[in-house]
Amino acid sequence: MDRQITAVLRLPAVRLGLTYAVGCIAAACGDDFLRIILLSGAAVLTAACFAMRREKLLSVGLLLGVFGMSAYMWFYCQPLSGMSGSEIRTSCRVTSVSYYSKYFSAGRALCVLNGFPALIDLTGNYSAQPGDVLDVTITLARADDDLFTFSDGVVLEGGVQEIHSQRHSFSLLGLAGNIRSAAGERLDVLGGDEAALCRGLLLGDTSGFSMKLKRDITWSGLNYMTAVSGAHITLVLMILMELFGRGKRSQAYIAIAAVPLLAVLFGFSPSVMRAGLMMLIAKCSLLFCRRAETMNSLCAAFLALTILAPYAAADPALQMSVLGVFGAAVLGRYLNGLRKFRFEKIWALAKLKEAAVLSLCAMICIAPVSISCFGGISLAEVPASVAA
Repeated sequence: MDRQITAVLRLPAVRLGLTYAVGCIAAACGDDFLRIILLSGAAVLTAACFAMRREKLLSVGLLLGVFGMSAYMWFYCQPLSGMSGSEIRTSCRVTSVSYYSKYFSAGRALCVLNGFPALIDLTGNYSAQPGDVLDVTITLARADDDLFTFSDGVVLEGGVQEIHSQRHSFSLLGLAGNIRSAAGERLDVLGGDEAALCRGLLLGDTSGFSMKLKRDITWSGLNYMTAVSGAHITLVLMILMELFGRGKRSQAYIAIAAVPLLAVLFGFSPSVMRAGLMMLIAKCSLLFCRRAETMNSLCAAFLALTILAPYAAADPALQMSVLGVFGAAVLGRYLNGLRKFRFEKIWALAKLKEAAVLSLCAMICIAPVSISCFGGISLAEVPASVAA
C-alpha cells in the first residue's frame, strides 16, 4: 500500500497540482511585498531544481501558482480597482439575479471595463433576468473585501444610475434556471415540507424550506445534501452509466455527452465543475489506455479549473470539495486497507466501519477550511453521512 501511494504521488498531475495550489493560496494571502519575495524564492528554487535535475515538477508548480496569482493581482485587480469612484456608461450582460424587489435588485453582470472583461456586483433599481443585456450608466466602487467575493473574480461593484436600453438574449444560465423551475413545479405536487425537501435534495433549491425543516436539517448535519454539489452530478452520471453504458468506452462517451449538459442544469458551482471534470478525466483516460486514478483525476481537475483563473484556488467551496474527495477517496481508502478487525467478518459491520472511516477522513480534511471560513464544523456530519 505504501508503494502504491508513493507511485500515485509521483504522477505528474499530482506533483504539479499540489504545489500549484500552495503557490496560489500563499500569493493570495499576502501583500505585494510578500508576493515579490515568494516569486523570487520560487524562481530560485525552480532554477536550483533544474540544475540538480530533481523535483522539477514540484518547483514548477509552485512557481506557476505564485506567478499566476501575483500576475492576476498586479495586472488585473489593481487596474480595475483604480476605476473605483468613476461613473461610466457600458453594456452589461446579466449573469445572475440574487435579489429582486420593486425598488431594488442585486445580481452580477459581465461587462468590459478599461479593456478588461469584468464580472461586477450590479445593484440598483432595475429589473432583469439572466441573459439580459443592459446599456447602463453605473457608478463603480470596490467590491466587498471578503474571500468569497475575491474567489469569484469580482473586483468592483456597480450602482445603476440610469438604464438607456435593455434587450433579452439567449443565456445558458437562464435556460438552466427555467429547466430547474419546471422540474421543481413537478415536485410541488407532493406538497408541504416533503416537496421542499425533494427540491432541496434533487435541485439544491432551499427557497421553500420552512423554519422547522431548516432547523431539522441543520441539527441532523445534512446541510451539505441540500446544496448543489459534486454529489448531484456524480449520482446522475452513475445512474446513466448503469442504465446505458456497461462497457468502458460507452461510459466514456456518456460522460463526454452528459457532463456539459449536467453542468448547465445544476449550475457552474466549483464542486459541480470539479466532479464533472474528474469524471471526464477518469472515464476518458480509458480511451487512451490509461488507468484511472482518483488522486490524479482530482489534481488534474483542480489544475483545469484554476490554471486560467488562479483566484478560484482561494474559493472555500472548491477547497472543501477537493479536500473532501481527498479525505474520502484517497486517505479513507488507505486507512480502510491498513488493518482488518475481527468484526469485519460480518458484512454489514464491515460496510458500516468503511463508511464511518470515509466520512471521518472527509470531515477531518475539510475541518481547517470550515473552521477558518465558517467558524466551526458539525460533528453530526459523520453519523449523518453514514446513515445516509
